[in-house]
Formats: sequence, C-alpha cells, structure tokens
Amino acid sequence: MNLYAIFAFITTILAASWVLADKGICDPEEIENEASEVVVAFEQAGSNLPAAPSEFLGVKFLAAEPKLGECLSPERFIFSPTAFVYDADPKINYTVVFVMPSAVAPVLSDVLISLCMNVDGATLSVYAGNRVVAPWIFVNPAPGSAQWVYGLLYKQRRSINLFDSTLIDLSIRRVNFNLAELVAKYSLGDPVAGIVWKTAVPKNYGKNCGVELGCVKNSACKYY
Repeated sequence: MNLYAIFAFITTILAASWVLADKGICDPEEIENEASEVVVAFEQAGSNLPAAPSEFLGVKFLAAEPKLGECLSPERFIFSPTAFVYDADPKINYTVVFVMPSAVAPVLSDVLISLCMNVDGATLSVYAGNRVVAPWIFVNPAPGSAQWVYGLLYKQRRSINLFDSTLIDLSIRRVNFNLAELVAKYSLGDPVAGIVWKTAVPKNYGKNCGVELGCVKNSACKYY
C-alpha cells in the first residue's frame, strides 16, 4: 500500500467519524436534558457498557457543571475537573475514568480522556488530591460534529500499583483505549456511578467565532 492510499484511508475514516458524530448534534428531541435516571441517560447516548451505572456522579469544572445528557460547548472543559460530587465510602478507594466513545466503533476505538486511581473516598470531592494516572485532555470535536463523554466511577477491591507498565502507557497513548480490559485487569466490576454529556461544535463556528474561546457568549454562534 503506497503513501497516497494510506492517507486516503485515514482521511476517509476521520471524515466518517465526523459525519456520524454530527447526527442530532444538539437536537433537544434526541437529547432529553430532563433525564433524571443515569441508566436512561446512558441509553440515550448509545452506551455499550455491560452495565450502566445506577447512581449519578456529579462533576464540577471551572466553567461548567454538566447535567445528564446535556449538550455543551467544548471550551467549558479545557481544564480538568475541580471536584466530584458523590456520597463515597471514606474507607474505599475508587477509580474515576473519563472516556470519549468511538462514533464509528469498531473502526475507531475509544479515547481515554482522564484516569484517576487509588482515589481515597474521603477526598473524592477534591480533584487535586486524586491519584492522576492519565491527566485530563481537551475534547474538541471538528466543526459540525459532536462527541459523547462518559464519566465513570468504580469501587476498587484493592490498592493498585500506579507504576504498572499498563498504566504508564495509558498516560501517553490515549487512543485504542479498551475500558473492558482495564476493568477486567484490575477487577473493578461495574461502575457504581456515572455521568454522560455531549460536547459539540457548530458548523458555522469558524465563520462566526474564529478561535476565540469566549465566543459562545456571542448570540451569532451559539452551540445549542
């Protein structure tokens, strides 16, 4: 396969992911922001988790505190979360993982956004005190597309060696992330709490907003 063929293949895959992600980008008829049950919200997002969490994991950012199924502009999530909201057991350690599921699975894999492990239940509410394995990365969909973000909380059965080669690799290689393998390797079981929201960029973003991070305040370039 020559270089041109490889380039064409990659371009086709990326284009496909953007097109599929654009379906119902922020249509309120497809995204029910009033969803009160976590399970329902994950079903609406097309989750393929073996078991959806049954409890809500609140996540606070400097510029947002997303609700279940909510559709928000990406610049609200440039920086890592500042706090988690959950009635955690102070005697248990937790794993917190944020994933961007593939829009064209299994052609493209999930992307790891952030991973924290050995998080003391007593300090779960303070993100700065967490054991960050993979630091937060900015999710920025292509103009005219959107991406779901899953936030999942797992109870740990034991303390995890954060210097494990698998975890060190995850801090660098975010694509081809396999959540099921991570859960199985560290016996995490099903998530006990979670949150799901969509981050989206309108097709006219470049025309009306340029690259200004605060442009969502401009009525001509609202995201939803």
